[in-house]
Amino acid sequence: MTEHTTQGSADDGGGDEHHQNHDPALGLDDRASTTSTTSSVLNYQYENGRRYHAYHAGAYFMPNDEREQESMDLWHHIDMMILEGRLFLSPVQNPQHVLDVGTGTGIWAMDVADEFPSAHVIATDLSPIQPEWVPPNLDFEISDCESDWDYSAQFDLIHIQNLNGAIANWPRLLEQACASLKPGGWLEVSNMDGPYSNDGDLPVGSSCAEWSARLYEAAGLMKREIARGERMLELIKDTELLEIQHRVVKLPHSPWLPGRKNKELAMYFGVLARDELEGLSLALFTRLLGWTTDRVNVLLAGVRNDFRNKDYQLHVNM
Repeated sequence: MTEHTTQGSADDGGGDEHHQNHDPALGLDDRASTTSTTSSVLNYQYENGRRYHAYHAGAYFMPNDEREQESMDLWHHIDMMILEGRLFLSPVQNPQHVLDVGTGTGIWAMDVADEFPSAHVIATDLSPIQPEWVPPNLDFEISDCESDWDYSAQFDLIHIQNLNGAIANWPRLLEQACASLKPGGWLEVSNMDGPYSNDGDLPVGSSCAEWSARLYEAAGLMKREIARGERMLELIKDTELLEIQHRVVKLPHSPWLPGRKNKELAMYFGVLARDELEGLSLALFTRLLGWTTDRVNVLLAGVRNDFRNKDYQLHVNM
């Protein structure tokens, strides 16, 4: 996939007078869809040998088991390679109020909390899979980002990453995020889409072409949009953000791109992409398309071979 990272800044309002008496405490009030870690949110769903979230069960098709958590952390490593050690691209010098939407294992939020110890970081997710011991300036909340937001303060930076295919209403999510930014705050959205072939269309009759078509079909049936990069950029342009920056990075599935860094990225991302295929596919294909697990696994075996094929020059955009 290619990585599409789009940032936008909110109107600075010409000054901060309106916010001088604002309560600096961050958090969701009682009207927001958030919950503490209780037995109900730990009552995970098990299906086809994978574990899925319990809170708002079925809203998200990816697993949350240890195998998936390892993939999340590997992705963070890849992202840090792409950004050359930076945690975000937005031009925020010293963020004091940060929100991480769909935090997963919380690894990004923990790094931000460590790097900016005076900041208050809130990280939300459907699954309580984050570690117990975290920086004191970090709070994890079990929350559905598609429910109504009602934060009591505003953010310098809101981070949304890898939620493509998980959101039913992207315009509403972006609208709520923009409304939660302080004047001059930044929203950073980073998603992957693909796969693509550098030569044009995916190879006709290939397993990866079949898989991609079925993945988008199933996501559509679930009413979850996998927004291509151009579509996501249009959605962000439709918000009230004043300044928008857009960056696209190619992530190769195999070492066909020249350059030492690209080959190193291909090594890590190739492993991640091949392992993530099952998590991406099982729930969508079996629940929405009616496929058996055997049929899914046969297709995925072919896709993994395609991903390794340097002649196909496959990549994703981020």
